Formats: sequence, structure tokens, C-alpha cells
Amino acid sequence: MDVNPFLGEKNAAKRRDFTINALMKETETGKVLDFFNGLADLQNKIIRHIDDISFQEDALRVLRACQFAARFDFKISTETLELCKLIPLEKLSKERVFEELKKALLMSKRPSIFFENLRAINGLDFWFTELKDTIGVPQHEEKHQEGDVWKHIMMVLDEAAKIRDKSENPLALMLSCLCHDFGKVVCSEKGKDGFTHSYKHEELGLPLIENFLGGLINERRLGKLVLNLVSLHQTPNICYNNLSSIKATNKMFVKAISPKDLVLLSSCDNRGKIPQKNIESFLLDRLNIYNEIMSKPFVQGKDLIASGLKPDKDFSKLLQFANKNRLAGVNKETALKQTLAYYKELKKNS
Repeated sequence: MDVNPFLGEKNAAKRRDFTINALMKETETGKVLDFFNGLADLQNKIIRHIDDISFQEDALRVLRACQFAARFDFKISTETLELCKLIPLEKLSKERVFEELKKALLMSKRPSIFFENLRAINGLDFWFTELKDTIGVPQHEEKHQEGDVWKHIMMVLDEAAKIRDKSENPLALMLSCLCHDFGKVVCSEKGKDGFTHSYKHEELGLPLIENFLGGLINERRLGKLVLNLVSLHQTPNICYNNLSSIKATNKMFVKAISPKDLVLLSSCDNRGKIPQKNIESFLLDRLNIYNEIMSKPFVQGKDLIASGLKPDKDFSKLLQFANKNRLAGVNKETALKQTLAYYKELKKNS
């Protein structure tokens, strides 16, 4: 890195991105050097670029402006927004883009501000096309009175920011909230009842999410978790609406890589709309039951072998049967007896 000791304080400050980042303080006197009215912008909570030419030298500054606005609840000045419209983002590396996205998702009280600013400067076109496509997509007019899919996603993100510290994987939770309704773009249509429906959107959206995440991240485990959560995000609503049995919610949780984050995602999905529906307490009660059941002893292959059985073609069926008993809350002793009885039945009919 080249260092120019003769650059001068003002010229050095001019090379910074925003006025609030160009503030300097003399270590000996404590005097604040403010060449570009950064203090006023700081007090007024405004993000303003310093120089038109130097600002455009790094397109990442566009994303930095948006994530600063989200993190600190600042406004981006009109002139800076207009300049950002002229700066293409396509040549940025996905690693740099993802770092700014992570800051917006994990460090903002209202991540929606990041995306709303990107929308205002036409900055969604390359990196966030799947999200942009949700703009104007209608939803069920009675169940989603807040507006289109974009509006719902923004509300869900802001709700998730309130509880992400409870998550087992906050980044996966926030990405799941961001992506969970991408599928509505390809399947929303008016039904015979006059309302807009998006049947199977959680399933149909998975290829869109894979494409979106593939353009931004290299972490396969993270992507797998997001896809898993999104694929299941409608199931908690169904269980709540049907007052499903404990066995049914147990089956749901066992499919989730992170049952707790599935509960949080579903909760945010329901709180991020008008009218709201509070399903979190129901799901947390069921999750506690599930965790208690899963912590108890259960029938395993070694138990079947100890009972005199030899592994054969029916062994997997026996383990599946035992697992169903486990999810139904049957204690190990009873489950083992029932599994051995099932084994005899299999052999009798074979």
C-alpha cells in the first residue's frame, strides 16, 4: 500500500467516502477536523458523499451507503442517491457484496431500509433480481392486507431483526426471511373465490432461492439450512390452523435442520403482515414437547439386536416403525415391545 506523508489532512479526508467518515481528531489537542461538514451530517443523521469523482472509484460504496442507512437509521442525501443511480454494481465480487448484505441483515434494527434504498437507486437489478421480482406481486387480499410480496418481505425482515439473537443461526434465519416468498412470483393467481392464492410457493421458490444464494455465497451448509427452513415454512401455519396433534408437529420438527429457527421464521412470517397472527406460543409449546420427547431413551438398532434379531431386509422398516412410536411419545419399553410384535407380523406375512 502506497503512503503519501505529504498528502495533507484535507486531501486525505477528501478520499473518504462520506462526510461522517472524513472527520478527524488531533490526538494531542483533541480538536476535531471537519473539512466537509461531517459533524452537521452526523447530528442530522445524513449520509452524504464527499466527491463525485472519487466516490465512483469503488462501486461498493453504494452498498455501504445503504447498509449504513439501515444500521444507523440515517437518511441518504438526495445528491448521493442520484449519484448512486449512475454507478453499476455488476463488477463487484460476490464476496464483497455478501459482506455488506450480512451487515445489513445482522446489524440493523430495520434491514428493510437497506433494500428500500437499493430499490430507490435501481440497485436491485443484478445481485437481487429474485427479490426485485416480488415488487407488485399480489397476495391474498384478506390474509395479506399490507400489500404486495415485497412489502410483506420487508415487514418480515424487520420483525426478524427483533428476535434474531434468539436464533441458532441468525444469518440463516435472516436469509430465510428474505427468500421465503420468492416462489409467489411464479405461482400467484386469482382463485375462483376471488382471492389471490400462491399454492406450493414454498416448494416452487426453491430453485429461485438456490440461484439467488449461489450468486452470493460459497457456504453450502448455510444454503442447505436456508432451503430447508423455507421448504417447511408453511407447515407451522397448517399445524396451528388445524390444531394438529403432537405427533404431527413432531413430524414437522424432525424434518427441520433447526426446529427452533423454523419456529422463529414462521413467527416472523405471521407478524410481518396485516392482520397479524401470533402462532409463536403454540409452536414453542410444541417445540418444548418435541425436545423433551427427543431427549428420552428410544429404540435403536442395538436394542433390536440385543432382543435376538439379526439385521436383514426388514431392519429399516423396524427402525422406521420404532421412530414413529418415538415421535408419538411412546416410551422406550412399550415401543420395543410393539416393534418386536411388528417384526413377528412381518415375518408371518413374508
